[in-house]
Amino acid sequence: MANENLTKGNNSYELIKFTPFIVVDNNDKLSIIGKSGVQLYINGRKTNLPESSIPSYLESLPAEKIASIEVITNPGATIRTDGDEGIINLILKKNEADGLNGTLTLNDSQRKTNSQDGGLYLNYQKNKLNVSANVYGDNTRIKDNETDDYYFIASNNHQRLIRDETVKYKELAGIVRADYNLSDRQVVGLVLNASYVDYGGNTTDQTLFGKRNVMQTNFARMEAGVQLPPYDRFEQTSEDIMNSYSGKVEYRHAFDNTTSLTAGVEVYTSASGADFFYGNWQNGAYVSDPQKTNTFSYNETYRGAYVSFSRAWTPKFNSRIEARLESVDSKGIQQVTSKEIERSYLDVMPSASLQYQFNPANRLSYNLSSFVARPGFYSLNPFRFYLSPTTYKEYNPDLKPGKAFINSFNYSLKSKYTFGLSYMYITDCTNNFLIPVGEEYTKYINANYGTNQSVRLSFIWNESFWDNRVYVNSSITGAYMKQKGAVESIIVDVSGLSYNFSIAGGVQLSKRYDWNLTSNFSYQSEMKLAHEIAGDNYRLSIGIRKNFPNDISLNLGVRHLLFKNTKRHKINDNYEYYLNPKYDVRIFYAGISIPFGNMKAKGARGRASATVKNRLRE
Repeated sequence: MANENLTKGNNSYELIKFTPFIVVDNNDKLSIIGKSGVQLYINGRKTNLPESSIPSYLESLPAEKIASIEVITNPGATIRTDGDEGIINLILKKNEADGLNGTLTLNDSQRKTNSQDGGLYLNYQKNKLNVSANVYGDNTRIKDNETDDYYFIASNNHQRLIRDETVKYKELAGIVRADYNLSDRQVVGLVLNASYVDYGGNTTDQTLFGKRNVMQTNFARMEAGVQLPPYDRFEQTSEDIMNSYSGKVEYRHAFDNTTSLTAGVEVYTSASGADFFYGNWQNGAYVSDPQKTNTFSYNETYRGAYVSFSRAWTPKFNSRIEARLESVDSKGIQQVTSKEIERSYLDVMPSASLQYQFNPANRLSYNLSSFVARPGFYSLNPFRFYLSPTTYKEYNPDLKPGKAFINSFNYSLKSKYTFGLSYMYITDCTNNFLIPVGEEYTKYINANYGTNQSVRLSFIWNESFWDNRVYVNSSITGAYMKQKGAVESIIVDVSGLSYNFSIAGGVQLSKRYDWNLTSNFSYQSEMKLAHEIAGDNYRLSIGIRKNFPNDISLNLGVRHLLFKNTKRHKINDNYEYYLNPKYDVRIFYAGISIPFGNMKAKGARGRASATVKNRLRE
């Protein structure tokens, strides 16, 4: 955090783009290289934020409030994750003087539609008490469209689905953290999360029917010489409720300064439900269709126990050996059909970590990790969600958890260059499949298909130049993937190479006037998945930040100034489909950040940064 050109007047979301092992994908989602998901921790405590809300929270948190960022690529058995996830742990600074201070952030963004977001950060310290809070809101409106083609080879039928969609997303959320120092070695803390999300919108679909290469010129459908209405009109809504309670007890015993044993138990129970309505437009109102409207309830109880043994054998070599035992019982009921889903699982997952430091500039590590990826309750709900009159998603009550084992090596040179090699093996792997039903319908289904093996090679470069006036965080990853299995009539036997490249760069344009320019570019090559081919895509974003003497900062820029959307397609003997999204992704934005309150620590900030810089030069 010594680079003030990165932190001053900036927010944590922009700062974290320059952290090694972290990249921003083409959907503006933070990800850790080699991991499929991210959990966010603050001062070692889990925030429980969904991945979609993490950027909004980080934009409301001033970068100058962060003391350090920990990226944990192998959480081990003591931390329960939902699959192949890594952890970003933000260590926040404590106020250097008692009192209240904060930062107000306001942003406006323009694409085809206008959206607004903002946040308020507050921090209060008095003697042994420290309280901080973030409140952030988002009011987003997006217009997108997509053209999908489905070809039924045997009958030569062709359907073209033209979708125009308006999405309205509103979120109001907050996090409160409080610490009270009972003594130098004892702290009692509290974390409280609360959020409200309102997600909705309108979708207009046109489905054109015809023979291949012979498209009808109108949207009417002909059957037996009779022209049917030009379109169906229906409404689908779902009210989803989840209540979850969890508890964890952990004990750590240090035998000496080099050896420790940690053991713990963890329990959580969740009760969730989905009340799904499907209504056809009749006589000026949407009337429920009893064949498609349903209610689904799902309860799950998790019990886990873990043990971890760590030892530093020499000042250069340390190790950690761990194991976790998990027992899960679940039951789901679909009220309309009275169909029940009942499962019980017992799994043992080992993990290990070895690290050897040759000297301060060279470090080698090996990690073995394993996890169980359990399907979410919504994925198990056996009902249909219609994308058009002939295309629907069908959720799958027969989904089984996938098990994965990962071996990885990492070599770090001078804390600037990191080389990584990993091998992953997954059983009961899941993927989304498009499956023809007869010669007219297409269903999307998430299903277990077999095994997935992948080898990944990565290189990460993170460095700054010219007294931190130029800074860069880049990575390139190549992967070979082999997938085998079957779903219904589809045989999965796919293998292929892919690669991705990402670079975030910044430069201080003017030291006197405090102007900073940043950019972010990412590219993903074509990728063969279990049942489709995802085309290549890229994004380029540019931003500029002006810091004023009173610590107010102004941000302007364009996200996705240059971009290419991902197209998906699949060709097999009897069925083809081509998905062509035309998403509205180019965003012009402007924002302002206004600090206020007790600024007595302002001078100390510069002294602390100078001290850190001097230590880094040693």
